[in-house]
Amino acid sequence: EPISEVCKKYYSSIGAYTFKGGLSCQCDVTGSVSKLCTDFGGNCQCKPNVVGRRCDRCAPGTYGFGPEGCKVCDCNSIGGLDNFCNVTTGQCKCSPNTYGRECDQCRTGFWNFPNCQRCDCHGHADICDSRTGNCINCRENTEGHTCDRCIDGYYGDPRIGVDIPCRPC
Repeated sequence: EPISEVCKKYYSSIGAYTFKGGLSCQCDVTGSVSKLCTDFGGNCQCKPNVVGRRCDRCAPGTYGFGPEGCKVCDCNSIGGLDNFCNVTTGQCKCSPNTYGRECDQCRTGFWNFPNCQRCDCHGHADICDSRTGNCINCRENTEGHTCDRCIDGYYGDPRIGVDIPCRPC
């Protein structure tokens, strides 16, 4: 807050006496706009989302301290546990079965973000399309949206998963 003119001379003299003279600004060249700081308190002028008297770290909820300042975490409001991320990588803390830097996708083997549910491929595929749930690369001679049919030339019921569900005709 502003200091009155009367107090300024005392403030300066007390500070000089306490610290045995003035202190250098010590503004971080990466995080500050310039090498100059305020006369009282020595605060440097920081780049966007950078904080600290010396402008030497990212503000909470931001990451990637660099020449442009820091970037906002922008964690997904549904997939992320909160809006704080790793200050170096920007990785948000994700809810179960979600992933991505912003926690905005379903984990491998799940689909239907934000209600990520396990792929239902009856044990004949490991992954499915993250949007449609369509099983990818059905095995054991199966095909279909959920690997629920035998391919041509085979018979059985691949949904039961007992013994050999699809046998040659």
